[in-house]
Formats: sequence, C-alpha cells, structure tokens
Amino acid sequence: MGGGYQGEDEIQVDPKTLALSNMIVDIHCYVRDVNLNLQKQTKKFNYITPRDFIDLVHHFEHLHDLKKK
Repeated sequence: MGGGYQGEDEIQVDPKTLALSNMIVDIHCYVRDVNLNLQKQTKKFNYITPRDFIDLVHHFEHLHDLKKK
C-alpha cells in the first residue's frame, strides 16, 4: 500500500547482462576518477558526452559479435 517498491515482483536478470552492466559502471567510475585526477593535476577536465557513452556500448557490441564468430 505504501507506494514504495515492496520486492514482490523481482525482475530476473541474465548473469551475463548483469556482469556487462556492472563492467560499464566500473569503467564509468574509473573514467570519472581519472578525470578528477587530471583536473587536479592540470586544471583541465575531459567531458564525457552521451555520444561517447553510446560509442562505448557500440564498441562492446562489436567485440561481442566478433567473439560469437
């Protein structure tokens, strides 16, 4: 009744999909940390655009297709 998520309808996620999404999150966090270091050391910041993120996902798709062959 409370309007919050009650956990009754848990979504099942493929372990490979979960691993891939976790890896993308790890890469995102690593790039953020590198950018913060760059900003501190050189007073510059490298912005990551949504297009950059889409390119990363397409790169993983390409690698996946190559491994399938």
